[in-house]
Amino acid sequence: VQIQITVDHTPPQITILSPVEDEFYHDSVPFEVEAVDNFVVKHVEYLVDGEEPVLLEAPPFGLEFDSGGLSGGWHELFATATDGAGHQDTAQTVFLIDRPPVVEFITPGAGEVVYDKVEVEIGVYEDVAIEKVELFIDGLLKTTIEEWDGLYWYLWDTEYEKQEHTLTVIATDLAGQEAEAEISVTVDYPVTLVLSDCTGLPCITLQGEEELSGVVELLVDASDDGSSIAKVELLVDGNLVAIDEEEPFEFEWDTYEAGDGPHTLKAVAFNELDETGELVVDVFVNNCDKDYDGFLALMCGGTDCEDLAADMNPDELDVVGNDVDENCDGVDGMDGDGDGVASEASGGEDCNDEAAEISLCGCGEKCIGAKCLFTACAEKECGSDGCGGTCGDCAQTQTCHHATGNCLWKPAEMVLVPTGGFWMGCNEVVDSDCAWE
Repeated sequence: VQIQITVDHTPPQITILSPVEDEFYHDSVPFEVEAVDNFVVKHVEYLVDGEEPVLLEAPPFGLEFDSGGLSGGWHELFATATDGAGHQDTAQTVFLIDRPPVVEFITPGAGEVVYDKVEVEIGVYEDVAIEKVELFIDGLLKTTIEEWDGLYWYLWDTEYEKQEHTLTVIATDLAGQEAEAEISVTVDYPVTLVLSDCTGLPCITLQGEEELSGVVELLVDASDDGSSIAKVELLVDGNLVAIDEEEPFEFEWDTYEAGDGPHTLKAVAFNELDETGELVVDVFVNNCDKDYDGFLALMCGGTDCEDLAADMNPDELDVVGNDVDENCDGVDGMDGDGDGVASEASGGEDCNDEAAEISLCGCGEKCIGAKCLFTACAEKECGSDGCGGTCGDCAQTQTCHHATGNCLWKPAEMVLVPTGGFWMGCNEVVDSDCAWE
């Protein structure tokens, strides 16, 4: 009996023809190999990422692999050929699954009401790479971004007009796959207000912490992009004080009634659609101490006689002679006792400014120690006191030196020359009786 035995020591050879690394694959991936053996290839096994092997037992050992269960990105493929003797050969490659991008508007939200400058934030999610992202507003291309990091901000400067707009974003990846998102938003500016003090011209816009006084002329400028303004209300410290239903919206505010101190002004505007807008401004009323010297004006029951001059108040020093009542006592000078006469110390005539009775020093008197003392003869022995009286008489052997008020010794029949200060014989031409007066 003869038995023929075939001995196979040669393993098969396998080469992966598809997929290839420089291709993008999407929903399916073609698996194609070239498998040869000196006898016969029994089967080929495919293994993707080491999971769920697929066994093919008939040539050409190819298939369309459903990549739906794979994530986007790179994946590893092993293909193993087995011959009848159990010999094997394995080939390995990688392939790229490229899913379509996903795009969405993060802000604003669909149906949102926006105005002014709007930050449009777009999110794009892509497993490989984005080629470009385009933003359209009402069908007009606003911007194209070719360098993408996942998020994008676009500042949309809206027009002052109430209107609905359509925002569309289209993202395109390197494989040409596109994704699109679209939302609608409404541009609707709120009712806006500007509050101004028009007491003097030009008007001054109130922005907060302004100081007001007297009767203030207030002007409210109100506007809206979708409707005309029907009326404006003015509130002071939360209390409604006036309503104006015709432009210009003007109000008179009597700050005397409000009183000095902080107050809150609030203007509320209503458009024809009954939509409202409001403006709140904090102000400070000052009618009673406009010079900030700490004394209230007379009109407010205070003692400041001139509330526009900080150097005129009861604490100021008042000096006679400038015709200004610096200390507000009704007198030019200091009048501590209120008798209407300024004190001698401040240049007035009242010797005792602590007593209500007027203390006026008479002729020859001086104010000393709040008392009027007669001092006209303080340094004189004789002669006139200057007030119709005399300071005294000299002895018979003396004569009075009227220039100094001193009594001097008089030699017989001699006369003291008034300006010389010495005695000499009598000059009858000058004084016929030689009696020097």
